[in-house]
Amino acid sequence: MLVCSSVAADALSEHVQVGVIMPKLKKPYKIVFDDISNGLFDVLGQSPTQLHINANTEREDIDIWINSSGVNYLVALGEASRNLFKILPPR
Repeated sequence: MLVCSSVAADALSEHVQVGVIMPKLKKPYKIVFDDISNGLFDVLGQSPTQLHINANTEREDIDIWINSSGVNYLVALGEASRNLFKILPPR
């Protein structure tokens, strides 16, 4: 797992909450995304907060999730996640 060194350094020195946006999938596909999310735990030493999206997820849903969970770094997994990620305002 390759994680930006500044994110890893921040995670070690202060409170950092990593959020993972991923599609809601069933096995066996879900396992791949879970493995990536678990890899973040291995590198950062903390569990990322996960948001599982579906076809009805809107930008506002993600904004609410980010604000309520204290996420300050985002990882978007899957095409739908990346497409939603593109429309989020810069933080």
